[in-house]
Amino acid sequence: MANLPTAQGFIDALRILLPDGRDTLLLRFCLLDRDAAAAAWSSWTQMVGDPRQALEADQRGLKGLLPLINDSIARSGVDVPDGLRTYLRAAAFREELRWGAIETILARLVKTFADKGVQFVLIGGAGVAVTAYREPAHRHCHELRLYVGKTTSGVASALAEAGFNRAHVQDRSPTTETFEHRDGLPLRLMRDLADHPCYANEGSDVVARSIPVEVGGEIVRVASPTDQLVAILSQASTSRHRANLRWACDAWLTIAAARVIDWDRFVTQVAHRRLSLAAATMCSYLRADLHAEIPEPVIAELESASRRTGRLERDAALAGALQGLSSTRSFMGLADWQTRLEAVRFLLFPSRACLAWTYGDKSVWRWPIRYVQRPLRYAISRLARSVKSLRSP
Repeated sequence: MANLPTAQGFIDALRILLPDGRDTLLLRFCLLDRDAAAAAWSSWTQMVGDPRQALEADQRGLKGLLPLINDSIARSGVDVPDGLRTYLRAAAFREELRWGAIETILARLVKTFADKGVQFVLIGGAGVAVTAYREPAHRHCHELRLYVGKTTSGVASALAEAGFNRAHVQDRSPTTETFEHRDGLPLRLMRDLADHPCYANEGSDVVARSIPVEVGGEIVRVASPTDQLVAILSQASTSRHRANLRWACDAWLTIAAARVIDWDRFVTQVAHRRLSLAAATMCSYLRADLHAEIPEPVIAELESASRRTGRLERDAALAGALQGLSSTRSFMGLADWQTRLEAVRFLLFPSRACLAWTYGDKSVWRWPIRYVQRPLRYAISRLARSVKSLRSP
């Protein structure tokens, strides 16, 4: 432990997980009350110029926020150009159509699973949509996530009867299986709340804590707000798609809608899942920058747990944070020299557990190959970017 970089240095570098100042203004507009939202909109539009042009040009997935932005304009009463209003209303209408299709598929899933005597819990975007958002269609959903735990009997046949077939993709994570509906809707079958094995925690009783919600005339079991929050943060900390900002909206609205989060269980779950570093960073942001109702003692407990993390926990944080060359450069720019050395060690010589997380390798004989591959692939990527930059005018 003495050879590890300081926890504070690590936490500072993990700020790359968070939205920047401009994105924070957009989030404040989407989430805060009338006056605060209007002030955020004014500041954001001054920074981006033409809002519609900025949203249309975005390549990170911010278009998924369009229905929520449309709702926020109505709630805050801000004045927007007719062209932008029409653009947002069209996006909201498309999302209503999408949600209608998802609702129909979900209702069919409830019936087929019940016929097989198998229970599932809805988690992910659709789960948050029906429990935290004012209207489910305000949350862009492009997949379903069903938690089934260790259950295996009857699951495949229930999915087949509901119109799902196994997708032709490689599931590296042992906690997920991917299926696809005949209409094109992806479905992830989850053995754990987390889809990355570094944050998996066997034995968490998600089904017992789930809550009933009516969806499409059927009663669907949805993960409890506490479990949803764990799932949201674990996914955001390991996916480059966190740049679309939906994780922040999901977490903020889950906390606001629940009124009471079991914070003791949340802190315990986070620690057991090696998620303390990322959770401390993201929860501090939610509370300080977006005014989420997270008690200050909870932040203190998360930060205290972060200072006690070991190498495996830090490798888990690095596995999620260093998604691509740009993230790696940003992390290095924020890190102190000790944390930079730790990141280099992780990139070149990760633990065997990390190799299993990243590549799904269980065979010992493949590990030496991976140790050679990682620095070689990194060097090739850097060289390719350098050549591209030289050729650019």
